[in-house]
Amino acid sequence: MVLYSELELRYARPLANAILESGAFRQWLLAGTKHENSALEARPVGEIQGSLRTLSKNPYWFNYWCGKDSKCPCRIGAGIETDILLIFDCAKDRSLGLHMEIKRPGDQFRDGQAESYSRRAACWANPNTRPTYVWPHQDFLTMLICGQDFASDRGLQCFDKVVFHDDIAKRIPGYPEV
Repeated sequence: MVLYSELELRYARPLANAILESGAFRQWLLAGTKHENSALEARPVGEIQGSLRTLSKNPYWFNYWCGKDSKCPCRIGAGIETDILLIFDCAKDRSLGLHMEIKRPGDQFRDGQAESYSRRAACWANPNTRPTYVWPHQDFLTMLICGQDFASDRGLQCFDKVVFHDDIAKRIPGYPEV
């Protein structure tokens, strides 16, 4: 049986690789956001981001969990995760955290999940509340990556940008991985 995270990685891996490797793809992805002008100059901090995490079989940018203890100000329920977290150095000594949620076809939001994304991104950008395993960043964007079946979901309004799988597939050959 394939684990849920392995199924999610089929979408996450090619997307993260395109973001990390292509300024043009970053520019397309960030178009229409407050950070679209810095997309080409933004440089991923890369593996150094992963140096704050304990050993994981997953890539350093995948599955960042909100603290499961009651002290985490952005926690809901039993904890919740950010599917892709990529940190970029930008102009003027600023860093951008790209917080991405991936919804595969047929997935749905859990109660409070969509609403928690911007709250968690703000918490993690704040040096007073950022978990020790998250690389420092001052700015953030939240993105939902999903299928057209989410087009009318009310949760979309909780994200800075929504990108559909069909649009990504036009720019990344073999997306998602088989």
